[in-house]
Formats: sequence, C-alpha cells, structure tokens
Amino acid sequence: MRRLEVAIALERTRWSSNTTLLAAHWLLTRPEVFRRSYGRLLGGSLPNPETGVEVTGGFERIQGQRVTVRVNVFNWFGFQKTSERQSRQSLRVSPAGNLVFEATERLEKTRYRWDEIQFMRLLHRETLKGSERSREFLWSYGREGEFSQGALRQLLKMALQMGVFSEFSLPGPSTFPLTLQLLVGTRFSPAGIRSVRQATPQQKWVALVRALEIAEPERYGKATFWRDWIDHRDLRDTIDEDPIQTHLATRYPIQGRTSFQRQQVVPVYRKSKTFFSLLERRKEEELKKSLNLFSLALDMPIFVFFHLLCPPKQRRSGAVLTGDWEQVWGETELLEESDPLTT
Repeated sequence: MRRLEVAIALERTRWSSNTTLLAAHWLLTRPEVFRRSYGRLLGGSLPNPETGVEVTGGFERIQGQRVTVRVNVFNWFGFQKTSERQSRQSLRVSPAGNLVFEATERLEKTRYRWDEIQFMRLLHRETLKGSERSREFLWSYGREGEFSQGALRQLLKMALQMGVFSEFSLPGPSTFPLTLQLLVGTRFSPAGIRSVRQATPQQKWVALVRALEIAEPERYGKATFWRDWIDHRDLRDTIDEDPIQTHLATRYPIQGRTSFQRQQVVPVYRKSKTFFSLLERRKEEELKKSLNLFSLALDMPIFVFFHLLCPPKQRRSGAVLTGDWEQVWGETELLEESDPLTT
C-alpha cells in the first residue's frame, strides 16, 4: 500500500491590549484647583470633584484569539478553516461622573468553499485560448473532522456512487468516533469536460437532482419539503415569474408549508439556476460578470454532478483517508501527479 503525504498545519494567534484615556477640562477655575487636579492627572489618578473641573475618561481591554487549520496534499490541494474570537470590555466615566461598563463578544468563522472555487477555476480555464484548453483538469474534494460511523459511511457511499472506487469496508461501531481527513481526487480528461458541457438541459437537470440525493440524502433522498422545487413544476414556474414574492403564503403552490420552509426552498432553486447559468458561460467577459453571482455561494454538490455526467472512461479517480484510520482507494498515483493548472 502506498502512503500519501498529507501536511496539516495549526496556527494559533493570541493578542491582548489595555488602553486608558483620561480627559480634563478646566473652566475658569482657580490656580490652586488647576495645580491640584493637574497633578493628580499626571500621577495617573482621577482628580477630586471640584468646581470648574470636568473629567471624562475610560479604560478598554481587548483580548482575542485566531485559530487557522490548513490541510495540504502536495502542491495542488488546500483546505483552510479560520475561527476568530474577540472579547472587549470598557469602563468609562461620563461627564456627570457616572461609571458606564460595556462588554462585547465577537466570533467570526471563515471556511473556503473549495468545491466552488475549483468549479470557477475550471470555468476560467475553459475560457483561455489556445492549447491550454486541451489539458486535463485535476479536481479535488476534501473533508476533515471527527466522524461517527454513519457520517463516514455516508461520505464513502457518496464516493462509491460517483465511481471513485467499487467497494469499501468500515471498522466496527466501537471504534468510532474517529478524527479523519478524507481527500478525493479526480482527473477529468478534455473529452470528459466536454461531455459535461455538451449534455442536454434535461440530462443536466437529472444529474443535479441525483447529485443532491447522493450528497444530502437526509434532505433530498426522501419526501421532504426540500424537494418541493424538484417535484413541483408549478413552483418553479412561480419562482421564475416572481422570485421575490414566491415565499409568501399566497403564492406558494404547495399547501401546509411553514413560512420557514418556504423561505428555505426558494433560494435553493434560484441557486440551481445560477449554477446552470455559470456552466453555460463560454467567454472570459461573461465569466467575470458572473463572479458577483458566485460570491453569493452556490451550495451545490458540483463535484458529484461532474462525475455523474462524465463517462467513467474519461476520468480517473483516487481517494486517501488519513488520521485515526488510514486507507487508500482507486488510482492514488494521480494524486502525486502535478497539476498543470497550478503552474
């Protein structure tokens, strides 16, 4: 069994700052009052309340921490997740002499949408002129974290249904949970990319629905409200006619759906239309105009979609699992090949 090197980097940054600010205003005060209050300020203390002296000020403390996790496989795959937490405490003195205390907490998380980034990279590559368009395209998909047996089975079953490998087995239930990193890589041939591009609208629609069923079986693999836009043509027509007001009860054609459910379903259908629109972009100018749509997040299983429309003979796949349990499947040697798109 060949071992594939996966480099994982953890970066942690902490910071802390304390700031004290005092401001004093003397209004026609006597010289001795000025000298007394000014001396206390120079000593770092608040002046005593006296006629003609107005003091304001504050104390601020900021503490923060940023954690970044990076996963790199050779020189062509990257995954990064950043979490930043910051707490701020301030104490200030109002002109009336009152103490005002404020405390705030801020949490920000950033995660690269690697599947969508590679999709945009493919679209950009397809718009280039000359021989660049004839090269193969290496597309990778990764997941990392703590997995239950059910979660890992679902992820590997997705790879199985994409044709990455023909079979897999799992450790016993007592072994879980496991901390793992899964990397799936597929090298699509130029003919394979053309097969996806040249598929009919009906074939693309069927492939996207099937990709959603494979990637999110808890939502789309059974009869739930998430399938409303898939199973009801009148809902799609209504959204096409009036995409802003469709979520309202008076316009939603399926009875019994809550306001929350309607507002979840409609954006998904609109994102599917955006995905199909991006897939049809041929010229670089058109692609640039689409970046603002892409920035809204597609949230579509694009990697699965491409596998379903690309004939098996026009792609090669491999997968590697590292961490608490290590396995490799498929043509793992392709993961060691350099990707011409990264040069």
